This record gives sequence, C-alpha cells and structure tokens, in this order.
Amino acid sequence: MKRAIFNIMFFGLLTFLLACEGIVGGDGHIYDSKTKLPLKGVKVVLLLNDNIADSCYSDEQGFFRGSLFVGCVPNCPDAKIVLTKDGFDVLAIDFDEYWEKNNYNSVSKDSLILHLTPNK
Repeated sequence: MKRAIFNIMFFGLLTFLLACEGIVGGDGHIYDSKTKLPLKGVKVVLLLNDNIADSCYSDEQGFFRGSLFVGCVPNCPDAKIVLTKDGFDVLAIDFDEYWEKNNYNSVSKDSLILHLTPNK
C-alpha cells in the first residue's frame, strides 16, 4: 500500500513538473520607422531573467524569432528582447509590459510589429 501511494505521488509530481513548461519570448517583423520598409540584419537578443538566452538576426523581410521553450516551475522567467542595428536607436521590449500595454490576445495576434527609429 505504501509503495502504491509513493508511486502515485511520485508520478503525479513528475507529471506536474514536466507539464509546467512553455514558450517565452516571441517573433515578429521589424521595420524602419521612417521608410516603413523591413529591416534586415537587426540583432535580436533574448534575455531571460536578464541573462542572454539566445540571439538571432532579422531576415530580408524583417522577420525574427526570439523565443525558447523553457521550464516554468515555479514561474516562467521574465522575457525581454533587445534590438540593435547600426544607424538606429536601441529598442528593448519587456514582453509582459508589451502584451499588457497592447491588449495582446494570442488568438487574434501572433507576432510583434516593431519599428526602429533612425538615429541620424
């Protein structure tokens, strides 16, 4: 009986811990705020709890993906992205603030639309 209770508790806890994973970050398109054209070669750095977790560059259409599949026990990490490109102001996005400020709804919106401002 004790072994059965142990097995139930062990596998229940294991299932709980494995089920608490998620994708943090996001993807989207980056545009020049003046010309409205897509920006290629923007460096996108994904920060999780203020530590560099991943980085990439936007493609010809300005598309980037800055997200990772992570464990969320006991909480998902804070996710931010920092976008840099020579000739443009740095843009930092905190995902929690962005989603709240922009009334994000994962059903109707699936990616970010970001604009970098030329600094010249």
